[in-house]
Amino acid sequence: MPTFAAQFLEYFDPVVHTPASVHERLRQAFARLPFEILIIGWDLPSEIIAICAKETARQNAKLYRWHPLLSGDGHFVPRPEWKTIGASGQPVNGFKGLDEFTFACPNNPQVREAVFEHLQAALSATHYDGLFLDRIRFPSPANDPLTELACFCPDCVCAAEGAGLDLEFAQREIIHLAKSPTGRLALAEQLFTPGADLAGLMAFRQRTISAFIQSAAEIARANGCAVGLDTFSPALTPMVGQDLSALDAVCDWIKPMSYAHTLGPAGLPYELLGLANWLISGGTPETEAMGCLKAASGLELPASRSALREDGLPPSALENETKMAKRQGVRKVLAGIALVELENINRVPADLFPSELNAYHAGGADGLVLAWDLWQIPLERLEQIAKFW
Repeated sequence: MPTFAAQFLEYFDPVVHTPASVHERLRQAFARLPFEILIIGWDLPSEIIAICAKETARQNAKLYRWHPLLSGDGHFVPRPEWKTIGASGQPVNGFKGLDEFTFACPNNPQVREAVFEHLQAALSATHYDGLFLDRIRFPSPANDPLTELACFCPDCVCAAEGAGLDLEFAQREIIHLAKSPTGRLALAEQLFTPGADLAGLMAFRQRTISAFIQSAAEIARANGCAVGLDTFSPALTPMVGQDLSALDAVCDWIKPMSYAHTLGPAGLPYELLGLANWLISGGTPETEAMGCLKAASGLELPASRSALREDGLPPSALENETKMAKRQGVRKVLAGIALVELENINRVPADLFPSELNAYHAGGADGLVLAWDLWQIPLERLEQIAKFW
């Protein structure tokens, strides 16, 4: 029997999300799909948390806290001096300048102290059965590797030096590669499969993130919580410092964000289009740029950006990404599936049922995490999933 989980109440509106409406939505959802895990947002009043806890207990399900770790969440707001530093030497700002997508450097001792104090306080305030860690990465460099491939702050330089890595040399190499079309192509390729130029840097970033998440998981375990992780899709994990094999060792399950039609952070089309645009702006023809990304990522990409933007990736790509997660050692893969139509951000394809569900199933997924979020997902989609699986 597959495991079904759902993300719920990412944003709270007291006018809309009344106690009665929240309870009714949960009742309707559980009546249609046997959820084992309910993952609730990080900024909810105690009354709403209590309703979610009571309903999950009644349904013999588990209540998880959805917790952004290395970015802002409204209560925890990273200081400007905690921002990661890109290869260009400038701080990396978040998507659209939002705190929730602005990342703090995990090698900064002040960040480490503040992040773990916030996590401990959040878990101590309310009983949860599990912790779902989000934003567990470095910023994605896809839109501009020169300015957004991070981090090169003094704390990272010091930590790298202790590991035998000359981070400033790697920084100079990135700057050099970004100057020419051929250099940009080489840099883009190494974001997926690091070569001699960036192998040490990319491995250092992965070790940094893995160690940081291990510490967070230890806090969760000490508070009696299981641990789930939100990660990039396997083809993209190297570019944000995620090592699925190492991360799997410290958690109970992983949700790869293999979003095939999402034009927002972590969505496959969004990240790949960002890299394609950067290559083309540096003088690479579009067909060559798309061909480079197709070969480097192993994903089935169209020949043009417009086709990727309009059509996204085919179901076979989702099957292959799920298989890749398994090959990389993830014991329990709960595939992330975006079921909410959001204009200019996420498209739910007409053939989602059964083509994409078939793809996750064929790839060996152990279940699904429904995003984002359960409040907005049409109930008939829950019924369709139930019929399929």
